[in-house]
Amino acid sequence: MKTLIMTVGGSHAPLLTAIETLKPDRVIFLCSDDQGRTKGSYFQVEGPGKVLCSKAPKSEPLTPDLPNLVTLANLSPDRYQVIRIPQFDNLQDCYQKAAVVIHQEKTAHPDAQVFADYTGGTKSMTAGLAIAALEDEKCELSLVTGTRNNLAQVQDGTQFAHAVAVWDLRALRRFQHIREALKRFDYPAAQQVLEAIAMTPISEGLLNRVRAAIAACRAFDAWDRFDHVNARHLLEPYSAQFVPYLIVLKELCSDQPVDPYLQVEDLLFNAERRAAQERFDDAVARIYRALEMLAQVRLRTKYGIDTGDVDIARLPEPSRGEFEKKRRDDGRLVTALFDSWTLLTLLADQPLGLWFDGKKQSLRSFLGQRNSSILAHGTCPLSQAVYESEGQQGLSMCRETLQRSRQADRMQGRSFQLPQALPWLDEDQKA
Repeated sequence: MKTLIMTVGGSHAPLLTAIETLKPDRVIFLCSDDQGRTKGSYFQVEGPGKVLCSKAPKSEPLTPDLPNLVTLANLSPDRYQVIRIPQFDNLQDCYQKAAVVIHQEKTAHPDAQVFADYTGGTKSMTAGLAIAALEDEKCELSLVTGTRNNLAQVQDGTQFAHAVAVWDLRALRRFQHIREALKRFDYPAAQQVLEAIAMTPISEGLLNRVRAAIAACRAFDAWDRFDHVNARHLLEPYSAQFVPYLIVLKELCSDQPVDPYLQVEDLLFNAERRAAQERFDDAVARIYRALEMLAQVRLRTKYGIDTGDVDIARLPEPSRGEFEKKRRDDGRLVTALFDSWTLLTLLADQPLGLWFDGKKQSLRSFLGQRNSSILAHGTCPLSQAVYESEGQQGLSMCRETLQRSRQADRMQGRSFQLPQALPWLDEDQKA
């Protein structure tokens, strides 16, 4: 089944051309209503008129002496419907009427081909139908055009109906949903919309942009899941757009990174992304791990101490007895976050020792909230208020100690947050 929805107004010749070309089973006319003593365009569709002959001049204005549209198109009453629009110069009203008609037609006839022709009618009527049709991906747009001798109208006899290329427009409208997903660091959601766009008949130029954006979303999604090797592989074809990110990725993939603290910083940025998505338990869990990893990195790189199995001989002799009590049944001496930081205060020439002594209470407060999380030892999820107080405090403490560690080792931090926008999504907005 084929349904044609068309706005009515002006010359009826192009409207008849659309009907004759598309040969619909059913036509829905969107018409203007009466305005004072002036008849609306519905009169053009089914108003009284005398049928002169089958070759009545279609380009002349409709008069009582000429047939109406349904007569000229040979439409029986069961093949057409007239919808009157009272506010025919109000874009919102015209759009809403058109959107309802399209929805009702798709609901009543799910398998029908629906065409929207916006050749006739007021500017608001045509714009309203075009917008409503653009929003429904199963609705095809049609327009009657022809040769113009002037800007006023198409020359009679040259008009023809043609399909309007709308898939690029529909895709560009959906780019806003992608931008919103990226602002939340929701790369899978952005990728899902992009892949849906790629399944439509868009232009080759737009497809190239979508293809690149899909690859970037997959890369940053992999990075967000700590799959740095795959992220680097996916991002390398687009190195020109992401040079700084690839430099960081290369080091994150290295077995011997120049900056041993880079992974700690990567965890902190990951925590901020989880907080941006209001996943506060996940955010706090990552901050906890970053604080723990920072102490582990410092102990391993500067003192050769492995917190997974501490060599008691590497500790200052006065403190060995206290730590010996922590040895497990399997013989290993394992230090968790707080004990690892305590170890740092016992070692000579350790710039973080005094800092930790002054932050013990704050760290204990953070650990208390972390332990109450359902992802740790508690049963309730952490609220935004808890994250903004204790979580943010843990994040700040880790960033401060990270900076102190790098300053002590004369290192410069090079990591940064993942992007919340992609260059290919904004090319159409450039002047």
